[in-house]
Amino acid sequence: MEYVKLNNGVEMPIIGFGVFEIPAEHTAQCVYDAIECGYRL
Repeated sequence: MEYVKLNNGVEMPIIGFGVFEIPAEHTAQCVYDAIECGYRL
């Protein structure tokens, strides 16, 4: 996995989960599921 080093020295994985164009009624559940799986971006 690739990482980027932040200004405070923390390394953050370069992986994200987009919710663009997901219907509003599904967005909260999708974000919750992503966080449960480990996504942080």
